[in-house]
Amino acid sequence: MSSLRWSTAKRHAYSWVQQADQLYVATRFLYWKGFWMEFALFGAHVMELYLKAYLIYKTGKYPLTHEIDRIYEACIEYDDFFKDESLSKHFLSTEKTWASYSHALRYPESLPHQPKPGGIGLIFGVGGTHQTLDCIAHFVRGTVPRPAGHVDVIDELINSDGRRWMMYSPENLPEIRELFLRDNPYFSSSLPFDNQSTK
Repeated sequence: MSSLRWSTAKRHAYSWVQQADQLYVATRFLYWKGFWMEFALFGAHVMELYLKAYLIYKTGKYPLTHEIDRIYEACIEYDDFFKDESLSKHFLSTEKTWASYSHALRYPESLPHQPKPGGIGLIFGVGGTHQTLDCIAHFVRGTVPRPAGHVDVIDELINSDGRRWMMYSPENLPEIRELFLRDNPYFSSSLPFDNQSTK
């Protein structure tokens, strides 16, 4: 495998977290509405953003690739969290990883040297699970500090008036909030968030 090329980040790591957060909320909405293929595609992109945010926080740089298995592998150097087999198997095993599904679902045919995985998992997007995505989001949000003046968009959705979200679809705000919290062990309107503002 060729070595990764890296680029110096121009913005604070938390800016990457903010964008990931917004897409994370939308991705969970897709999952509970039964759009599993779209969930798998957007979920892969959300995890790419979170993982790159983590690497920017640790190194000031991010790898110039969309291959989330390789980005995940780069994260292992910095924290044992990423070595947990129950999590890493979704990225580093030989088949049915997030990377393999995102490649398979992105186009109507297989790309060269990227065989299309089969079975029911293809329909449901890596087994139809959101737990991996939830786990990555929780860890990165709890690790990358939020600078003063930056809005926590998920905290705003859950614990305040959700103004940022209302401008998109005010009539759907209660459902967006409910589907984000559904079966999500890491986020709750009754618990404080891990990621506190820092100067």
